[in-house]
Amino acid sequence: MVILGASLSSLQGQAPSPSVEQQLRSQYQITRVGTNGTVVGQPGSVLEMHDDGLIAIPVSFGAYWYNALKKGGRIKPNFLQPHVSHFKDAYNSKRPFQIGEKLYLTNMSVTPVEIAVYVQSCGTCDPAAVDPNDSPYVARLAFQFDKGYLTTADPKEVLETVGRVFGIDTSAPKQKSQQPSTTPAAPVPAPVLAMPLKLPSTYVSAQTPADQLQLNADNSFSLQEAGQTYRGTFATTGNTLELNIRDTNTKTALTIQSNGLTDSSGQAWALREQMAQAVAAETLLQNQDVIKMVKAGLDDALIIAKISGSKCQFDTSTDALIQLKSSGVSAAVLKAIVSAIVVDPFPGTSVHAERAPLVATHAAYFGVWNNVQRGGYVKVIISGNSEKPRVHLWGSCLPRDCDWGEADGHWDGSALTTAFQRDNVPIEFRLTLDGSSNLQLNCHLPNGKDCVTMSYTRAILTRQ
Repeated sequence: MVILGASLSSLQGQAPSPSVEQQLRSQYQITRVGTNGTVVGQPGSVLEMHDDGLIAIPVSFGAYWYNALKKGGRIKPNFLQPHVSHFKDAYNSKRPFQIGEKLYLTNMSVTPVEIAVYVQSCGTCDPAAVDPNDSPYVARLAFQFDKGYLTTADPKEVLETVGRVFGIDTSAPKQKSQQPSTTPAAPVPAPVLAMPLKLPSTYVSAQTPADQLQLNADNSFSLQEAGQTYRGTFATTGNTLELNIRDTNTKTALTIQSNGLTDSSGQAWALREQMAQAVAAETLLQNQDVIKMVKAGLDDALIIAKISGSKCQFDTSTDALIQLKSSGVSAAVLKAIVSAIVVDPFPGTSVHAERAPLVATHAAYFGVWNNVQRGGYVKVIISGNSEKPRVHLWGSCLPRDCDWGEADGHWDGSALTTAFQRDNVPIEFRLTLDGSSNLQLNCHLPNGKDCVTMSYTRAILTRQ
């Protein structure tokens, strides 16, 4: 297991320390290669693979297979590979780089939050290669760090982190340019299984539980992966589940197993029963039950007492609260609904046992938050529940604040992330709670810059 560098104070919007990038580039010499993997000129550093799990594909596909390494984790191939054309052929041709295998460094990029290393099997420079003249394999590995870490990091620590995966083979002699074959490796046929697919259903990544795939009965799907949401349609052929991803106009395939799915990177996704199958809906107090009590003329005190003493499954999205208000529900009852403890959707399951501490932490986010200082994003409303949070933003405008609308939220551990489109520009937001239980908002722009951290105080009582 490779552990990434420890988190230091975040310096938003700053570039990585020049000495970090300079020392990386001075120690790791890049090898120039052509489109077919042919080495151009004198080769650079020969690297030796020191960790497993890095997936590569033949260079003939014209793209690198993307992998990531986060703090405290192992190398994980990205679930989505939207930049790879002929995905099925590439998937069938992929292979892991082996520990001890020799590689060329073909590119490197350094940003405030990651170091991306591009590598290619070096063929004739590797005595252990089965056939040095085979088409080279290529992969990209992103070392992902906490925001701000690389701005002040000790270059020695960063070099050690990279070196735990890619060592420099100082014994390797310089190799001359090579002319590899451009023919992709023969596809490896997938095992043929005949497994039924349950619908509707939710699958959870065994390696990253925050990553979830929701399959619906109408053959639509919603995927939460790495803090992003992707939607589209799916189809099944035998044991293959094919996702047609609308957002990226690409496809990806998973294998249906007896107890879940296996994705294109070999990671397992476990089946989790739908909330409706795990909890009897008639035992839960819901929005329509409150409306019935209001229509029946019950007073607020009685309705609030009923909410306090019941298992609840309220929809507290903005639209749902507006509907409750228009149905005659009073402000006091609305506050009780927003403050209610929502029943755990997975009672008695190992998923609940593992997530219980996080569910309690997530509950503290819900409610209305006002910016301590005017300007920027002036108000945040977090609604929904721990499984399906929603984030509503308002920006500072004249003569009145601008309503940015609502977006789905996703949990990254104890932090809440979301993304909004503004003037066709995607902006990523990360919300956290500080030691004083105030909400902190950070945003990340496509140009790599971060906005100034904004602080918010709670405006109304929320779930406890």
